[in-house]
Amino acid sequence: MGLPFFHSGVSMSLISEIDAINTMLSTIGEAPITSLTGDLTADVATAQNVLTEVSRAVQGEGWDFNTFRDYTLPLDVNSKIPVPSNTLKVNVSRWPVDAVQRGGFLYNKTENAFTFTAPVEAEIVLFLPWADLPESAKEYIMHRAARVFLQRVVGADSLRNHSREDEYAARAKLMEAEAQSGNYSFLTPAVYNTPPRRY
Repeated sequence: MGLPFFHSGVSMSLISEIDAINTMLSTIGEAPITSLTGDLTADVATAQNVLTEVSRAVQGEGWDFNTFRDYTLPLDVNSKIPVPSNTLKVNVSRWPVDAVQRGGFLYNKTENAFTFTAPVEAEIVLFLPWADLPESAKEYIMHRAARVFLQRVVGADSLRNHSREDEYAARAKLMEAEAQSGNYSFLTPAVYNTPPRRY
């Protein structure tokens, strides 16, 4: 029996990049924006840069939604193995291959060269665009970026009256979603014993 489907006539509102930036702008009393095109104010440009910066840092931790296991990295015409341009981490641990990322390619540590004789299977962490992130990740990134933005624009003293409850709650929701998506146990230390990271 399938799950019931309810249609209320109102679409669920997802967190857009503009929504996140407006949340960040609200911390310094700036009016919301409706577009990220055209001439942007200095504060909007800073908010956009901070959002990308924090998104990269959070995604770089490696979550189930952006970690791809048994990812085949093929050879190019020069017997090199390029990695996707949005690669944050790559782990090649299958014997006898010993390789690391250097620049945009894998480096063959066994042969001390950039060339390989066959494609390589790897675990790879990719940087995903905002629209491809799950809502739990968007919410956490948004609240963390708001704090970083406030500190960067106004200064460290501004954080004295800034509550981190929303950020910590969003982190907890992201970890819960990670546990469900990755089929982790409630006893998995990597998921439930990880404190909120300072940024």
